[in-house]
Amino acid sequence: MITISSLKTFGLSPSRYRFCKPNQIFVGRCGATAFFSQGSNPTPPPKRSWRQYVQSVVNNKEINTIPNIITMSRIAASPLLSIAIAYDMKAAALGGCILFGFTDWLDGYLANKLNQKTVLGAFLDPMADKIMIGALTVGLVAKGLLPVPLACVIIGRDVFLIAASFAMRAIERPAGSAFFDTTDSATFRIVPSDLSKLNTGVQFTLLSATLSHFAFGLPSLESLDPLWWITATTTISSGLMYLDGSGRATITKTVTEKVKEKVGPRVAEQVKNVAQRAAVVEQKVKDVLSKTSAGHKD
Repeated sequence: MITISSLKTFGLSPSRYRFCKPNQIFVGRCGATAFFSQGSNPTPPPKRSWRQYVQSVVNNKEINTIPNIITMSRIAASPLLSIAIAYDMKAAALGGCILFGFTDWLDGYLANKLNQKTVLGAFLDPMADKIMIGALTVGLVAKGLLPVPLACVIIGRDVFLIAASFAMRAIERPAGSAFFDTTDSATFRIVPSDLSKLNTGVQFTLLSATLSHFAFGLPSLESLDPLWWITATTTISSGLMYLDGSGRATITKTVTEKVKEKVGPRVAEQVKNVAQRAAVVEQKVKDVLSKTSAGHKD
């Protein structure tokens, strides 16, 4: 058995475990198991400063992936579409819409190709679509090209879904976990329904056609009237489907992930290292004993 008091043997500083009691961490004989004594009350880690929080966000493995960087860039640039429409930059607005559609396909393609699918990405991608749709809707309403009630339905549904996702994350987030760091602490992921995907396609069709009218005068606004009603119907229907939890999938966690949640990923990694070094030491002891035994026989 290896306890906190003997961590120096393996080159680790016990001060890193200052919030643990001496008998709180044990490693099995072969370094294969680790458990924590029950009934102890470890002192929670100190609160991080805003600089430490920013640094943790920068170093976040889920954020620093190529698909998520593309998605976040699309989110940051979405207000530029509204500005382009407001200032009659027709070519820029239409070109920006096409570029955004391409990057929406690109981040999904790269996530599969590079094996960089993340829980955060599954949340950010639909949110980026909603923000882009909202930016286009606001700009077109300001120009009188979309009816205000339809814009309220589109934006209201998306604001409600985004707020509900944040609220769910705040409620289910394990204590001590960063809000946007879902590497080890995610409890659910967003699963868009077929109707929701259809609705996104209908909304993009409507907005693209309206942008085409804005840039080239075709098609006429009268011909888009049926599409307004179709968009309103799919928007409301797909929004109501999320109320029964069909767009939320629970993430089942392994024992290792649950340990990380309880003591933090850094401590869990240190315990893993201790277990590995314990296995190495045990093997060396066995080798020495076996050589000694062989020498006695000779």
